[in-house]
Amino acid sequence: MKERKVKPPRGEARNEKRAEPGARANAHSCHGTCRARCRASCARGSSLTLGKIKMVSSVRTRRSPEKAFWWCFVPSLVVANGVALAVAAVDKSWTAFGVLVVFGPVMNALFAIVGGLAAWPLKKKNPELHLARHLSITIGSALLACLALCGSIYSMDLHGC
Repeated sequence: MKERKVKPPRGEARNEKRAEPGARANAHSCHGTCRARCRASCARGSSLTLGKIKMVSSVRTRRSPEKAFWWCFVPSLVVANGVALAVAAVDKSWTAFGVLVVFGPVMNALFAIVGGLAAWPLKKKNPELHLARHLSITIGSALLACLALCGSIYSMDLHGC
């Protein structure tokens, strides 16, 4: 049978011709100099190999799911309470009273419940997540937002007509 000749990638064939025969500077080196993780490949070229610089690491650079949750939860909490405050500021009578007594507390309670329920999927993705801290921050921020909303509406000059 005839053996098939495998072609190397475009740039590699040219570099292999110019390199010294048998010289591979960084072939199986320890990662002590480049500080890469254990499963990383470190194929940095040198003047001997004339290879391309290629660093592949197994380090995750993505944001953790918990931080992604907080970057969604806090702005949505602030925007929702800002809209409720704006609605109350437009009509300083019964609508503002309804936002103060009913809508504001119910909305912030729903934020606390949704934020608390989101802890379990986050715990599955990141086992190092502290549930007590997550729940206390979620419920505390919703409670603080409710108190700020109610205090702001209460300080308005409300009237009954």
